[in-house]
Amino acid sequence: DRTIGPVSVKGRGWESPLGLTCRAIEANVDRCSLDMNRVIRDRKLYLIEPAMGKAMIALNAKDFGNFITHPLLKAQTPCLPGKQEDGIFEFLKEDVDIIANPNNKDDEGIVIFYGNCLGKRWRCELRRSSNKAVIKAVPASSNSDSSHLLQEESRELSTLISIFFNSLVFELDGTYLSFKDLSITTSSNRKRTNDRSINESNTQLLVALAIKVKKFPSPGTPF
Repeated sequence: DRTIGPVSVKGRGWESPLGLTCRAIEANVDRCSLDMNRVIRDRKLYLIEPAMGKAMIALNAKDFGNFITHPLLKAQTPCLPGKQEDGIFEFLKEDVDIIANPNNKDDEGIVIFYGNCLGKRWRCELRRSSNKAVIKAVPASSNSDSSHLLQEESRELSTLISIFFNSLVFELDGTYLSFKDLSITTSSNRKRTNDRSINESNTQLLVALAIKVKKFPSPGTPF
């Protein structure tokens, strides 16, 4: 048996066969304990015990839309209890917006995305609070009334989607990525400006993930 590490992987402008994308990714595993007998025999990496590590990915608005609608997340799609199919929250890829400091310099920024649930289109705002993701969901239509039922649906959806993000585990054929923290940043390679069209392209969501590798993904695994 042999222990190697730390192991680091970095990349930019990455895209998977099933459309998962990111502006940048950096993954680090502290150490890997390999079963060398099986490695030599099968010419494949085998772990004696799970390898633990962490990762950071940078997403722009398009990347985030690709992420929340990725096929591997279908099994974890949030659903309001007792509502059957009508209570399934369908994430939408379009109209995602990442805004740094929308109101003042003390605000960490928001990610705006949309989804369908309970026969309505919902506007969701994702924020960071105490190292957790907090989502506020409100009806996307300005014509929606402010009835008690609608307010209750909004509260239930906000809680449901917040739990979804904070407990999210993304599995890649034996490698598990789980949510740890997030932040929103604007690239410093351009001067800050009030021209939002310029800032939009430089504003990114940074997501910190915990890594647990039970086995290395097989070559050609679609994700």
